[in-house]
Amino acid sequence: MIISGLIISDKSTGNIHNSLLETSKILCLFLPLLLSNTDNKKGLLFGLYIACCMASTIGVSAYILHSDRFRLIQSINGITRVQGVLEYANTMAVFCGIGIILSIYYIKKYESCKFANEIMLGVNGVCLIMTGSKLGMAAFAFSVVMVLCLKYKKIIPYALGALATAILYVALLFATGRENIILGSTLACRLIYWHDALKVILKNPFGVGVYGWQELQYKIQTANYSVKYVHNGFLQLALDGGILSFLGALLMVASGIIAAVRQYLKERKEISLHLLAILLLIATHSLVDIDFAYGAIWLSLGLALCFTKTEEIKINKRIVFILCLVFSVNSMFSKADNANRVEALAKEFSIAYINNDFETMHNLSKEWLAEAPRQQCAYDACFISLTALNKKDELNALYKTVSEINKSMNVLCKYLSQHQNIVLPGKD
Repeated sequence: MIISGLIISDKSTGNIHNSLLETSKILCLFLPLLLSNTDNKKGLLFGLYIACCMASTIGVSAYILHSDRFRLIQSINGITRVQGVLEYANTMAVFCGIGIILSIYYIKKYESCKFANEIMLGVNGVCLIMTGSKLGMAAFAFSVVMVLCLKYKKIIPYALGALATAILYVALLFATGRENIILGSTLACRLIYWHDALKVILKNPFGVGVYGWQELQYKIQTANYSVKYVHNGFLQLALDGGILSFLGALLMVASGIIAAVRQYLKERKEISLHLLAILLLIATHSLVDIDFAYGAIWLSLGLALCFTKTEEIKINKRIVFILCLVFSVNSMFSKADNANRVEALAKEFSIAYINNDFETMHNLSKEWLAEAPRQQCAYDACFISLTALNKKDELNALYKTVSEINKSMNVLCKYLSQHQNIVLPGKD
């Protein structure tokens, strides 16, 4: 389970190779669906539970021992967060949430192991808090509230009242100019990514290929950033494989949620509620983060989906395999329009800088600016080379360019904790 959640290395060896790796993650989605035997499905569900518990135990242990081996924990500004075996705190929070949901299920299901499962419930809960993932905890809380509303109709008015209060609170914050309380740097960054990604998707409805976003982002971005994923799993699918991949994933998850609700209303089985909570947790958090970058998330999603199907449904394994390939066909063969020149320029500039080759630095920095007009590093490189060559006219022009670029930055940049604008040293 844990092994299937490996992250793909940033140092790719080619578009087809990367596509095959990404496709292998999606294949994890269909593994549970191929196991038509009910006992096998239940065993896989229990295996997922054990994997979540083990991951949480390792994370809590690393936090207590303050062991940063294998990047299990990370300290930023004096705050330690559990990254876990996935080396990413936010997605680790999702697995902690799944562990909590399954702990509650197995506490009720197996009285003989109740105490052990209660301990695991505590470990998963503590680990969730230790990840420090606000979005992860919010997604978990949302999924729990939705399930409770389904089970206990009486709390629906209270939930709606709380929602109305939250909306009113947000409206008042914006009305009084204090929206930065909720619209912090993390959320603002994501909104900027999504805004820029949508522009790419509208121009490339069939996708730009796996990792194509990494190559295209610099010319279309409206702020200074460099990210491998746009922190929205569904938008990332649209970028990589096109709108059809996006719609396919959305319909698949939505149909699973609807089926789980119907199954509970018809049979009143607790397992349906717990699987619904898992589906809601994954779907909600994937809207704001990179969960689909992990094969283990696809496996968890497929496992939850397979339980929403009736036992009478027969699955043709060949058709499922073909659908999996079609799901990622655009990612497999599409290639981004631009070569990723930005990273190469940065390396070439570093070499020229070490060799004090100022003319080469100057030429490279101009090309760098053309490729990434909103990257602080590109302007720093240009400033260094122009200062070394004493090109005052071009330096003055650079200041004017910075002023114009800053005026065209995304309006959400004002909420960022850093990189709100391009900054150059003051003129003498």
